[in-house]
Amino acid sequence: MPPQDNTEQAEIARRIRRVFVRTLSLNLDPDDPVLAQDLTSAAGLDSLALLEFVAGLEKEFHVAIEPDQLSIEFLGDLRAMTEYFAERLRADP
Repeated sequence: MPPQDNTEQAEIARRIRRVFVRTLSLNLDPDDPVLAQDLTSAAGLDSLALLEFVAGLEKEFHVAIEPDQLSIEFLGDLRAMTEYFAERLRADP
């Protein structure tokens, strides 16, 4: 992966963590190492929290998340979400 892609993905991951902390009103630093591993381990996600997180992501990235991506596994996996949004942003700049 070229360095530009690494920088792009690092920025996307940072934005996802910021949205996570902001939409769930967590008292965490978005750069907390816990968030870099698994978002769901940092906070219990109920259905309302998931909806708020998804809405926050869609607003942040100006992208509608496909229904087949709306699983707790996907929404807790920072790496998978980073790759997903990187692909979507490249496809629709």
